[in-house]
Amino acid sequence: MHVDAAYAGSAFVCPEFRYLANGVEFADTFNFNAHKWLLTTFGCSCMWVKDRKAIVEGLNPDVEMIYVKDSKSDLVIDYNKWQITLGSPFRALKLWFVLRMHGITGLQSYIRKSVELAKKFERCILDDSRFRIVCKTRLGFVCFQLNAAEGLNRKLSDALSASGKLLFTSVEVNGNVVLRLAVSSAQTDEKDVDSAWQVISETADKVLSQCDSID
Repeated sequence: MHVDAAYAGSAFVCPEFRYLANGVEFADTFNFNAHKWLLTTFGCSCMWVKDRKAIVEGLNPDVEMIYVKDSKSDLVIDYNKWQITLGSPFRALKLWFVLRMHGITGLQSYIRKSVELAKKFERCILDDSRFRIVCKTRLGFVCFQLNAAEGLNRKLSDALSASGKLLFTSVEVNGNVVLRLAVSSAQTDEKDVDSAWQVISETADKVLSQCDSID
């Protein structure tokens, strides 16, 4: 079993969020993307494996490669065998610099700030009868919709992206478009959340008014 904690995995640096990882001990592999929410540049993913033998045998054919053969190959872990390619950028180094620069307390503070800003945005949604929260906001990720006909959520998402003021993403769940806002930048502050909400609110007004005029 594989656990892909692409975005959420970074939050586990904070003890209060580790309940979300309950049961992870039953997984064979665990992965998260440090470039998504741990202040690391793209791309950098961390993966843990319970049985390294399985991944080595699965990715490497049993062939003689003289140019990478070493007399001490049986004494050290050869990470070259943990992937398909024979070489890769030194991604671990940039993550090491992040850990050295910010430390555990700095990373925890950053994650907690992101979560608080997401909660602030969630309150804006909850206080506006035009919108609804699709699922409980646990981390820095808010999923919401218009309380309107399904087609309007797609129009709102397209209009927000076309405005050039926000880079917006949406996803379809059971055929319904869900809008998503993620807080992941260290530079994001309350003013940015307020500005984003103003753009969303004003764009929603235009989308809804256009619908009313058609009706």
